[in-house]
Amino acid sequence: MPRNVAITIGVNHYQYERSLEFAGNDAKAMQSYLQRNGFEEVILYADGEKDYQPELTNLLIGIKRISNTVRLGKEDSFWFFFSGHGGRQEGRDYLLPTYGSSQTLERSAIAIEEVVRALRRCGAGNLVLILDACRNVIPNYGKGSHQTLELVKQAGIITLFSCEPGQKSYELKDLKQGAFTYGLLQALEGEYHPSRCNAQQLSKYLRETVPNLVAEKLKSQQCPYVIAEPIEKATQMLLPVPQRVVTNIPGSSHNTDIKSLMWDAMVATQQQQWQQAEKLWEQVVIHANDPKDRQQALEQLRYVGSQQVKAPEFASPKPEAVVLKSEEKAAKTLPKSLVEELGNGVKLEMILIPKGNFLMGNTDEEVARLIKESGDDWYNCEKPLHRVEITEAFYLGKFQVTQGQWQAVMGDDNPSHFKKGDDYPVEQVSWDDCQKFLEKLNQKTGKQYRLPSEAEWEYACRAGTTRRYYFGDNAEQLGDYAWFADNSGDKRLDSAEIWRIDSANYGGRITGNNCRIHPVGQKKPNQFGLYDMYGNIWEWCEDSWEDSYKISRNQKPFVNSGAKKVIRGGSWISNPRNCRSAYRNYNTPGVRNYSVGFRVVCVP
Repeated sequence: MPRNVAITIGVNHYQYERSLEFAGNDAKAMQSYLQRNGFEEVILYADGEKDYQPELTNLLIGIKRISNTVRLGKEDSFWFFFSGHGGRQEGRDYLLPTYGSSQTLERSAIAIEEVVRALRRCGAGNLVLILDACRNVIPNYGKGSHQTLELVKQAGIITLFSCEPGQKSYELKDLKQGAFTYGLLQALEGEYHPSRCNAQQLSKYLRETVPNLVAEKLKSQQCPYVIAEPIEKATQMLLPVPQRVVTNIPGSSHNTDIKSLMWDAMVATQQQQWQQAEKLWEQVVIHANDPKDRQQALEQLRYVGSQQVKAPEFASPKPEAVVLKSEEKAAKTLPKSLVEELGNGVKLEMILIPKGNFLMGNTDEEVARLIKESGDDWYNCEKPLHRVEITEAFYLGKFQVTQGQWQAVMGDDNPSHFKKGDDYPVEQVSWDDCQKFLEKLNQKTGKQYRLPSEAEWEYACRAGTTRRYYFGDNAEQLGDYAWFADNSGDKRLDSAEIWRIDSANYGGRITGNNCRIHPVGQKKPNQFGLYDMYGNIWEWCEDSWEDSYKISRNQKPFVNSGAKKVIRGGSWISNPRNCRSAYRNYNTPGVRNYSVGFRVVCVP
C-alpha cells in the first residue's frame, strides 16, 4: 500500500509583522482532513502546539527530517501545507515563521527552495506543495516569483498558490479560515476528493469558487493558481490509490478493469469515432494508477485531438519590425535585420525573428511512421508534441557562421576540415569552441550574442509551418532547400535507401561519393529568410540533451546535469529523415566533428 505523509504549518502570531487570526485553524483543519483520509503521519506546527511551535528552529528541524530521515517510494505521497506570511528578497521566496521579518528574510525565514529540495530528497513520487501565503501585509509575493515557479516545475511538484501575483490572500472572519484553504477543503471533502481528481480539475474548481467567495464576502479579488508540470503531473490523481476495478464507464462495453476500458478506447480510435475515443481515453487518465497506462492515454488523447481539429498552419510570420516595451516603457521598434561589420569586409547578417508560439516536437502518429520506416526507435525523442511560447523577439544568423567570420573574430586559425573558403560554413568546432567565439564576438561588438535555445531554433526553422519541412511534406523537394547526402557529393544518391539496405556502411558510402560542405546561402531560404536551416552542417544549440520533451520547453535553454548538448538541422552527410524541422540529436560539448558548426542569436 502507498504511504502518505504530510507537514502542516499555520502561523498566527508574528513578533515583527501583523499577526493573523486563522492561519492556525487552516493548518489544523488540513491536518484533520489528511488524517481522516489515509495519511499515516501528519505533523502539525502551530501556535500552542507543545514542541511544535512554528518557530524557525523547529521548522528547519522538521524540514531537515523530511530530507534526511523520511524515506518514501515512487508510489508514496508527501504533502506540505503552509498558512501564514510570505516574502521575497533578492529573487528568493521565503515563508515567515513566528519571529520572521520581511526586513531580514534571509536570516529569519525559510527559503522555499529549501522546502523543495527536502521534498525531492524524501523519494516520494507524488509531491504536493500548498502555500496559503501573503495575507495583506508583505507586497510582491503573490503566487511566487519566477524562481519558485521554475523550482517546482523542474522538481515535478504539484503546487497550489493561494493567489495571483499582485493579489492578497484573505481571511474570512465568519468562517474563521483563509478563503483559499476553506475553498480547498470544501473541494477535497466533496466531489474533488484527491483520489478522484487531478490538478487540472482542482485548479478549475478553485479558480471559479475562491474568487466568487472573496468577491461576495469582501468585495475583493483573489484567484488561486496551480502549477503541475510536466503534463503527467497535471492529469494524475492528487492522491493515487491501488489500481481498482472501474465500473459503469459511459461508452464502454466493459465494466471490469482499466485494460478493458483501454481496449474500448483503442477500438473507438481505430474506427475514427473521435468524440467517443476522447471520452474513453479521458476516463483512462482519470481512473488508471499505472503511470504507463496514463502516459499511453495522454498520448492517444493528443492524437485524437489532432484528428478532430487539425492544427491550422498559422500564417507564416514575416520578419517585419516588432514593437516591444523598453525599460522606460516607451515603444521601441526593432529593425527587421541587423548587419555586424567584423572587419576586412566581413559581415555578419542577422534576421529579426518575431515573438509568437508554435507546436514543438512531433505527433505520435508521425513518430510511429518514422520508426516503422527506419526500423529505429530513436525518433521517440521528438515526443510529446507541445506548444511553446516565444515571449521575446530575437535576431538569428541569416546564414551559418562561416570560415571567414570565424577567422575575423578568432584570428587566422581556421579549425575546419574542409578549408574551402570564406563563404563556407566553419565546422569541426565544439560547443566549447563556440562559447569562446561568442565571448570574443561580444567583446568585439559590445552586443550580446549567444547560441540559440533548442526552442528558438525549431521556431525559427519552422517559420510558422507545422509540416515535416518548412516547404511541406515532400522530401523530394529537399534538394531545393538543403545540401544533404543525396546532393552534396559528386553523384546523386538515394541516402534513405542506402540507410535501409546498408546502414552499417552508410558513412563510408556517403563520404566515398565526395560528399562535403557547400557555400552558405546557395539554396532557397525559409519563410523568415533564413538559409541552410536544413543540411550543410549540424548546428549547436545552447540546451542540454534530454531524450524526450516530458519536461516541456520554453524559450530559455533547457539545462540539466548531463554532459550532452543538442545539435539541430542535419548536415551534408544526413538523409532526408534527419533534416526535418523536428529532428534532434546531440554531441558532447568538447567534441569536434567535420559535420557540426553553428549559427548565432543576438539579443535585441
